[in-house]
Amino acid sequence: MKIVILILVGILSAFSTTGTYAQAMAPYVLAQKLDSIPTLTAKLDYIISAVDKHFYTLQRTTHVLEYLEIAEALPIETDDLDAIYRAKYLNSWVLEHNKQFEEKLKELKLCRDYFKDNNDELYRKSLYFLGELYFRTGRLESAQKYLLELIAQIPEIHHRFHSIATRKLVRTYNRLKQEETALELISDLIIRYEGDSNFRWDIKHMRHYMVKGLVLAKMGRIQEAIEYTKTARAKSIITGNKIIQNNCNSELARYNLSLGNLEKAKKLAHEAYNHYEILKLNFPSMTSTRVTLGNIYLKQENYSEARKYYNEAIVLSKEHHRLYDHHNALRGVLECALKLGDDNDKISQLFQEYDNLKDSLLNEDINLAVQDLKIKYESETKENAIIQLNKEKQITNDNLRIARRNNFYLLSTTLFLLLSGFLLFYLYQSKLKSQRLLEYKNQVIADSLQEKQLLLKEIHHRVKNNLQTVSSLLSLQSNYIKDENVLLALTEGQNRVQSMALIHQNLYQEDDLRRINVLPYFNRLLMGLYSSYRVDTDRIKLNLDVSNFKMNVEMAIPIGLITNELVTNVFKYAFTSEEKGELTVSLTNQNNYTLIVSDSGKGIPNNILYKEGESFGYQMIHAFCSKLNADINVNTNNGSTITITIPKKMKTTHNEKNLNRRG
Repeated sequence: MKIVILILVGILSAFSTTGTYAQAMAPYVLAQKLDSIPTLTAKLDYIISAVDKHFYTLQRTTHVLEYLEIAEALPIETDDLDAIYRAKYLNSWVLEHNKQFEEKLKELKLCRDYFKDNNDELYRKSLYFLGELYFRTGRLESAQKYLLELIAQIPEIHHRFHSIATRKLVRTYNRLKQEETALELISDLIIRYEGDSNFRWDIKHMRHYMVKGLVLAKMGRIQEAIEYTKTARAKSIITGNKIIQNNCNSELARYNLSLGNLEKAKKLAHEAYNHYEILKLNFPSMTSTRVTLGNIYLKQENYSEARKYYNEAIVLSKEHHRLYDHHNALRGVLECALKLGDDNDKISQLFQEYDNLKDSLLNEDINLAVQDLKIKYESETKENAIIQLNKEKQITNDNLRIARRNNFYLLSTTLFLLLSGFLLFYLYQSKLKSQRLLEYKNQVIADSLQEKQLLLKEIHHRVKNNLQTVSSLLSLQSNYIKDENVLLALTEGQNRVQSMALIHQNLYQEDDLRRINVLPYFNRLLMGLYSSYRVDTDRIKLNLDVSNFKMNVEMAIPIGLITNELVTNVFKYAFTSEEKGELTVSLTNQNNYTLIVSDSGKGIPNNILYKEGESFGYQMIHAFCSKLNADINVNTNNGSTITITIPKKMKTTHNEKNLNRRG
């Protein structure tokens, strides 16, 4: 009983602050709740739960003093091991508060060994806080050991300790330069989390995205890191979680600093810094925000402001025993001191402070950076003394040489300036005259070219309007046609006219009057055919594989008409009215243009493609293939696949050659 009472008294002396971050359970409510709990062990577990919630989860100690006074009144016997080890677990918070980290590790190890076979929840908590403290103090291999042991005990991904232990393990791998392992671990957690049927965006998953951003940034994939962190921030804004939002802003500031976006980084970092100040919160993560602000001002050569934030970070990192941030901040203070020219005693004191600290955290990157600063400082000190002596000698010799050269230079320079001035004036006048003439000619050419371009656009516009008029007339006429064959022929004619009208529409809407963008043209063409034949894309799925390139209009018109005919045949013959399937249209631009139209239906009958003279569409396809010097290949296995290979240089007539020469 005495052992437990002493421990609880220590706890009572440690927790003396109150908080306002969250509404705490009133002590009388806790006392009433304990009255309904039958066993002593269960009562202590309930008190531990309350202490953990307000000390760790809520980061506050509201009512903790009263909770422990209630615990002190419980009749605990010295041979009651369950009660004693629960009291040891509570005592670990006292040691944390008093910054007795090695003693806390010893207490947690005893709790871990005892609770391993007696209480799963306290066993898991002991494992996590061991891993977390080893991580915070830079002993990463030990942190990895306890975190892996904890994760193995909790297969459920939604368990609180599974999430935070995995995130801490990912950051451990990141510090150990095992970035690929870290990325694989956090990516797997995200996939499993989002694949769960009960998935929702909660605080844990926002932190998953933030940690993945940290790993990607360490691998140099800054833009990807920014995207993941922005996603987490967006979700935190929706849920109103200011803490996550501020943490995201702090990380985004660091990433933008890496990209050289100093003003954006500074704005984000100050936003995070100010929000924490407004909320009256002092989380350990604020140390990294202060280090980031110091790095930003250091880049902007505002060394006094940079040193201010570095010093704040050092105070916080000492308070929370965050050695990694302490090293980063101390390195920044050293660099500021060198840039500001502080006295040698102060700089030596800073280097001594670093030497005393570096054994606590074996971080190769930071140690090398500070060692470089130290070597540079010592070298500069020695070199400055030598340089000063050499300067004095050099000044005397230079004065003698300068006196002898001055007279010669004065005469030579005067003569050179007179000749140069005359020559420059003459060249300037000649250039000015030529420039005026050239500007006049260029203006005449530009005006003429603009006039021709306007005329060409107007021509294409009128051609498009005329073709649209023809299409509309055919559409109107079809309303009075009862014969299905005639109606089908009018529809096909209307679609052919529409395919040519689309090309002229693209031409007058773009600056390039000789070529069209193939991808948007094919999109409009195929959507128009689906609409014209009233084909539902859910019934016949369209797979469009067209490279995004430009094609001259002489080539585009026949290829568009060929595509129109082939797709029309698919709609007419390849599928029954209710049958589902797929239509694939592909146009690639490599050594040749390759057009492929295929379907998954019963295919286009051979008599449609091979009986010359019986189909206007057939005649049109083969006429254009002949004009384009194209090869056509038909495969009717598993539907129809028609492949047309078109050389990029088509046959040209004598008139076309003359037009090309003029263009």
